Amino acid sequence: MSELLASREAQAEDVSAALNIPYEYAPALFVFREGLAEFIQRHATELRSDSGYRNFIRLGAMFWKKRLEEAEADILKADDLTEEGVVEIEDEEWEWTPDAVANAVEGVVRRCVHLIRRARWFCLISESSLVWESGCKEKSDRNFLAFHRGKLVEKGILNDGEDTPVPSGYQRSTLLRQQSFDVATYDRMRVVTTEIRRVLSEGRDVALCLRPNTLLKNTSLKRFLQWI
Repeated sequence: MSELLASREAQAEDVSAALNIPYEYAPALFVFREGLAEFIQRHATELRSDSGYRNFIRLGAMFWKKRLEEAEADILKADDLTEEGVVEIEDEEWEWTPDAVANAVEGVVRRCVHLIRRARWFCLISESSLVWESGCKEKSDRNFLAFHRGKLVEKGILNDGEDTPVPSGYQRSTLLRQQSFDVATYDRMRVVTTEIRRVLSEGRDVALCLRPNTLLKNTSLKRFLQWI
């Protein structure tokens, strides 16, 4: 990003692409330059290392953690509000400033790293076994699904005492898993992730086996899914 806009030939279209916003809403080039300089100054310590990729991942995780903390604080604040405590905020005309640009760059990094993390998660669960508690209170059965190369290869019911099966393709490398992906596989893993969230939100037990001796259950899964 910085290399692209250091060029004198950089145009407003480049700023629009860098911030992933429509051209007509992009800040002026000189404002973007100042905002990018502010972003670099804000995170000078984190950017000191030689590894650009690791810095990128580290910064994205830091921004995501901040977002989670702010969201939790907003929930607590909302719980404390009474009718008398609600304050109406008047709309103000938006204007790009270097500070706003720096915040926008942080948002871009946060979202990009989130997508990387999400893709890694999908690769993980493309070779997995999933077991979850039946929604029927009268039954103690557990539903079972097994995935290989991102496709459903087995499903059934596990009785009490039966362990979560180890996925057959757990030894496949990340590269091989990536090569198995297409749009349909990506969407399938997205749906599986959404369903895991739903079942967990209903208070039912879930277990996800990724390899021998690696079994993610309720608490661990909820912690993982906060970042996905």
